[in-house]
Parts: sequence; structure tokens; C-alpha cells
Amino acid sequence: MPEKVVSMATDPKGNLFALSPVGISQLEIDGVPKESYSSYAGGDATLDYMISSFSCEGELRWAKVIGGPSDDYLKNISTDAMGNVYTSGYLVNTSSSQTYEGIHFDEDQVVEFEGWDTNSQVLYLIKYSNDGELEWVRTPQPDDITFVSSVTQNRNLGVEVDPQGNSYWLCNIGQGTYCNGAYTNSTPGISMHLFKYDTEGNFIEANPVEAEITGYNTMTFKMVRNHVTGVIYLAGYRFTYEDSEFVKVDGQQVTHSMYLAAIDSDGHALWLKENTSTTMSGAGFNDISLDNEGNIYLAGGSIGNDGFGDITFAPTVPYVYPIVYKIDAEGNTLWGTFANTVAAVNASAVIANGDEVIVTGGGIGVNWSGFEVPLVPNQGYDIFTYKFNAATGQVTGVEVVESNFGSWDYGSALAQSNGNYFLGAQFEYNITLGDFDLFSDTQQSDFVIAKYGDDVCGCNELNPSFTAEAQQDGTGFAFEYTGSEEYFTIEWFFGNEGTSTDKNPEFTFAQPGTYEVCVTVSNLCGNIESCQQVNVTAGAATFGLASVKIYPNPANGVLTIDAKEALSYEIYSVLGSKVLTGNVQEGASQVSLQGIASGVYIIKLKNTQGIQSTQKLIIE
Repeated sequence: MPEKVVSMATDPKGNLFALSPVGISQLEIDGVPKESYSSYAGGDATLDYMISSFSCEGELRWAKVIGGPSDDYLKNISTDAMGNVYTSGYLVNTSSSQTYEGIHFDEDQVVEFEGWDTNSQVLYLIKYSNDGELEWVRTPQPDDITFVSSVTQNRNLGVEVDPQGNSYWLCNIGQGTYCNGAYTNSTPGISMHLFKYDTEGNFIEANPVEAEITGYNTMTFKMVRNHVTGVIYLAGYRFTYEDSEFVKVDGQQVTHSMYLAAIDSDGHALWLKENTSTTMSGAGFNDISLDNEGNIYLAGGSIGNDGFGDITFAPTVPYVYPIVYKIDAEGNTLWGTFANTVAAVNASAVIANGDEVIVTGGGIGVNWSGFEVPLVPNQGYDIFTYKFNAATGQVTGVEVVESNFGSWDYGSALAQSNGNYFLGAQFEYNITLGDFDLFSDTQQSDFVIAKYGDDVCGCNELNPSFTAEAQQDGTGFAFEYTGSEEYFTIEWFFGNEGTSTDKNPEFTFAQPGTYEVCVTVSNLCGNIESCQQVNVTAGAATFGLASVKIYPNPANGVLTIDAKEALSYEIYSVLGSKVLTGNVQEGASQVSLQGIASGVYIIKLKNTQGIQSTQKLIIE
């Protein structure tokens, strides 16, 4: 595998994290030499993986090389709301005649090679702090697993991490006991399971998944998780017609060339969608992304007349051509678009970025709705980045990276932060990115990362709040949003009575009662919710608490609660564990947070009448 960027993620400050396979010789990142743990075998070199972090301004922050003498495989990286970095891997513990043996997590930790049936686990979940400190390494496999069983029955299929730092890790495993006896897989053969760990690396639960992906098909799909609904989407393509290598969802075998499936948080299959064509020949979904509303974007390539849902394509050329689809959360196709090409061209990666959708890949002679990647005969391929209107699918622009004659270069990964987007790619010899000329001095491709957009770093933290004015009938309210204005979307939840996407809605409750009203706003930092209670009685109504302020937020050591009445408070972790309780009197009171770990929490306030208010609290 050539050196390239296979996955990227960002944090709220605009720092970037990139995952790349790397070779054995002359390894360096941004001029900084790094040690490789791979080896030569039969004239071929094995691969390690590097996680590298760059500041919003493009300065190298840190880099870690993970691997050993055998070929290793890390599929993707993910970050939480605090900017911690997570990855999962298939890492084989072996020895070589060269310098290194065992599995190396850079210079931080080594799994020693002590024989073929000792330390034979291959599945690893890894967490680094935002600053590159190794926080922990976990494996669900038992200590006594044999080398043959481990390498033949287990596969790392990728990990997604929610804002609170919970990891949702998809794996193929064999029958047996895992996680120090806490989970037993009784399914014969090899089956797919979803493991969940908290931000401290504690195993929470695991569930069998109603899907099967076998053989090389495990390498040709991507996963993404909607952290609001808990639904996991799998998108990919079939690699072969061999009966022994297949994709199944809820027992239904995929028979067409590409697929999209939805799995709920307990591993149950919700639905499976396939494209029209059964022709493979390099066609398939290569990447998947979600926007803040839960819509799904798919990028890849197809061949011949093809379609997905109600959208069909009729190209004028016989080559693989790039495609992009927008799908809603239920699997309905909202729009799709394709380009005509003079050679086989795939879209490699896709990202939703505000009101834009961005797609990258490599090719020449591409014409996407009049926006062209020029044709230069025998030149090789150039890196391209196309932009689309997220609502309509209309192409709005293209960026082409210039390269030297005969170079085969590809865009391979995308990420976004605060309206900017980051391009990860591979190149062979020489490319020009804006004012930067880059040269490779090796015999194989190198990876490169570039940032596009405004020179803005970080994103605006949201602090939602609202007030309400009761109408004369006592059941109707006029709600006014009073929180941060730097949001992309806003949605109101009136208990179980209804919802609204208006900024300042009016709502009438059907009957008296106590209702929890919440407003959720989102931007590139994520989704933030604020809730208060409405008490509706016949002919009268009360809303929320008297004016109360909580600051600073994020807090470090001490929190101030400024209230106009006596209140009780409870602070919960995002997993629901109560970590602190107490009472404050009218006025400004200070609450000590000493001994509470950094992270995201929920603080609940309640007055003597039982009226409550909850909001998010970040402790640094």
C-alpha cells in the first residue's frame, strides 16, 4: 500500500489528526525523523501506521508510529469533544531478523514477543490525549488465545467515538469469551460484534450485529455513527463474486455491486439498500459522511447505467465514473450526481461542511456539470476536489492540484473544522498546492495534507438558553431563544407534545401537566442542549427557574452558581453516574470541583417547588 492519508479528524480548536500507512525507510514527518518498526520479507516491506497531529496553523504538534514486523492495519481515527484521539487496529505480534519485534505503540508501550502463543491478541483499541500522550490500550481478546485462532478469526472493522468519549468498536470475532469474561460470543464460526468502551477504557457492553462481512470485503467498507440516534451506517462494495466472500445484512445477501445498511445501537439491522447495477469492475462506495441533520453522503464510482433509489445515471462513456449521493436517515435518495470521464475515475472521500459537500479523488478528463479536470494525454492522474450545494447537489466549483507529467496522484481523505476543510492525499513526485511546491525524494508515494478556506481556527462554543412567556389561557407559551447565535441548526422539543425548528416558536400544550422543554442547537463543535420545565395548570403557568447563571463554563476547579433563589444541584457524568450534589443559597455561590475528572457533564438545578433546569457542563 502506498503512503497516503486514509482517515482524518479535527478537534474544536481546529487541530487536525491524520492516519497514514508508512514505509520502512527514511521515515519522517514535516522534517522530523521517526522510527519504523516494519521489516523486509521476500523483498517486500511491511507497513506501520502513523498518527500525526497538526495545529490549526499547520505546525506539527506530534506524531506516533504504531506497528511491528508484520503488516498492520488501522482503519480510521476519531475524536471526542475534548479533542482526545482514538483508533483501533489489527496488529500482529511477531519477530523478525531485523531490529524490532513485538508491537510498538511508538516509544510509549511495547507488547513483547515471547513466543507464538503468548501475547497473541491482534485486536487493539487505543486512546491518545489531545497532546499525544498515550492514555490507554485495550484488547477484548483473552490472554490465552492462540496465535492461529487470533489471526484467522478476528478482524478490526473500525471505531466511532461520540462527543463524551465512548468508543463503538466493530469487530469480527470467533466463538469464545472476551473482555475478561464479561462477554461471551456463542455464535459458531466468525461473526460481527459491536464493543462499547467508556472514555477511561472501561468495557461497558458488547452486542452481536445482524450483519456479516467476510474476506476482503472487510477492507472495502466504511462505517459512521449518528451520535444522536445511535444508528451506525455501513457503506461499501463487494470485492469479488466468490461465494466464500460475501456481505449479508439480517440474513439478506448483497447481490449488487454496492450497498448501504443501517444498524441500531443494539446491533439490530434496520434496513439494507443496494444500487441498481451488479457490475463491479472498480465500482463501489468508497466513503460515507453525515451532516448535522443526520443526512448521509456517499462517494465512490460506478460503471454503465446505474442508480440508487429513485436516481439513475446514464453516462456517455464506458469507464468507471465518480458519483455522489445524498440519502436521508431512512435510506431514501434525496439527490445524486455523476461526472463523465475519459478514463476510470473514482471519488475517494466525502465530507459535509455546512451548506457544502466536498468530494476528492484523482483523475484526468473529468467533466462534472461543466467543471473540468483537464485532459493531458499520458500525464497520469491529478488530485481534484469538487464542491456541491448540500441542498440541491449542484456542482459549485473544482480545485485541481497541479503535478508533474506522468505522476499518479489521488485525494484520499477529507475533514472539516469551522468552515475550513482539510485535504489528505498521496503524490509521487512533485505537486503544487497554492504557493507551496512539494517534492518526494523516495521511490514510492508520500502523503500530503493541505488546508483550504478562511484563516480561522477553532469554532464557537455554544451556550443555548431560552425564556418563555405564558399566554392568558395558561397552556400556550411564546418561547424566545436567548443563547449563542453562532449555530447552524435549532430544534425545540416540547416534552412528548411536539417539536419546532423556528427560532422563537409559539406552542400550546394540550392539557395541564409538567413538561420538559429543550432547545438543541448545533454547529461544527457539535450539538448542545438546554432544558427547563414548564408547569401548566388550569388558568395558570410557571416556567423554569428564576434567573440563574453558571460560570465559568468550561470550569477549572471552581464553579459559580448565581441564583435568585435557593437551589439544590446535582452533577452527572454523561453515563448517568452522580458525581457531586449540594445546595446553594440566593446570590453567587462557589462550588468546588476538586477531584472530578476532566470531561463533559450534566448539571441539574432544582428549586424548593421542584422546578428543574439542566445544562451541559465542561470541566477542564
